[in-house]
Amino acid sequence: MAEIGKYSRAKLISLIDTRASIVSERDNPGDITSVVAGDGLSGGGNTGEITLDVDIAGSNGQILYNDDGTFGGIASLIYNTDYGHLTLLDDKKLYFGTSLDSFIEYDTTSSLLIISGSDEGIVLSGSTVQIRGTLEGASPLRIAGGIEIVKSRAGEPTTAMAFGDDIKLTFGDDEDAYIQFNPTGSHFEFSGSTGDIVFSGSNVHVGQYLGVGTSGGSITHAITLPESDTNAGKIKATAYTVYSSARYKENIKPISNPLQIVNNLEGVTFDWKKTQSPDIGFVAEHVGKHLPNIVEWEENGIDAQSMDYSKIVPILVEAVKNQQSQIDKLKDQIIFLNDVLLDN
Repeated sequence: MAEIGKYSRAKLISLIDTRASIVSERDNPGDITSVVAGDGLSGGGNTGEITLDVDIAGSNGQILYNDDGTFGGIASLIYNTDYGHLTLLDDKKLYFGTSLDSFIEYDTTSSLLIISGSDEGIVLSGSTVQIRGTLEGASPLRIAGGIEIVKSRAGEPTTAMAFGDDIKLTFGDDEDAYIQFNPTGSHFEFSGSTGDIVFSGSNVHVGQYLGVGTSGGSITHAITLPESDTNAGKIKATAYTVYSSARYKENIKPISNPLQIVNNLEGVTFDWKKTQSPDIGFVAEHVGKHLPNIVEWEENGIDAQSMDYSKIVPILVEAVKNQQSQIDKLKDQIIFLNDVLLDN
């Protein structure tokens, strides 16, 4: 240590001022006045209000980070100053959790926004979840609690749930019950399980024609069954009724020459071609020669489709009445002749 007597008065004053300044900075450090880039920050003290103005390299408003997680290199998050949006760039994933299986990404290859959930799924929580567009899925769509279709809100377009061609809406675990539009046959298909199909309600309305065991152009009447002599072509009921009130009819006249009509009809026995089963009935073309109104014809007017057997009943009734009238007359004549013979 140098002896104090060796320093001049001016040198001693300079040493005292320097020491006091060092102690003051140690006990009362000042604000940061500058930042030097590198491994750390340097410059000034570490107390008081600090304001850092950082100018990050790159376009204005970007937060930059590298693939390894360090800042700088790839611009992925952008703050759009014109619209006030924070944007995640194309083909960049925003991950959630440590397993990296849950993320949000805009995929430019498919032009789709991908929201990927974990192995447990995705939960959309809220009183209402709206899907404004088409909901598609490669796997079966499973919705617990069923589906309720309601009218659109005021001011919104009316929409409906739609399924593409050959897409089945299945019911039950076995998936053997479904509904679909079949483009091959251009028909709506309603397929039940191995059991029955139940239509429940006070009434079941069929818009036009109903085919049972037949389809397409073969359905020609309100209810059409196939041309078969098996049970598939039969209707079983306790009674069969037709509209017959006088309120629906006009120009009502008795049947003329019912006996002659009956005499012209020919009941036959025959075998059905498909099954070779024997049967009894009429040949529609033969009946059509005498009663064309009860026969349904093909468009060529030559070949018959079918005939209404029930229309034969009123003809038979009138024929029996006419025949009974003739019998009564013959009985009267026989009685008269017997009386004449007895008198003689």
